[in-house]
Amino acid sequence: MSLELNMSTLLLFVLSAIPCRVWSKAESFGTESSFAVDYPNDQFLLDGQPFRYISGSIHYFRIHPSQWKDR
Repeated sequence: MSLELNMSTLLLFVLSAIPCRVWSKAESFGTESSFAVDYPNDQFLLDGQPFRYISGSIHYFRIHPSQWKDR
């Protein structure tokens, strides 16, 4: 790819991300949010309600390239 195409793609990404960021800030404006760890019940609390993190990762170097489509 040419440098000009890469810069155009980067600029498009940045410009499309700005409205998302502004919208998320405007939505939460004026509201207090809280986060706490409830150690006795072994859970996270987000605004006083139980909250579960769901995350994952993949180590591409541990997977044979022929199996990448399956992941």
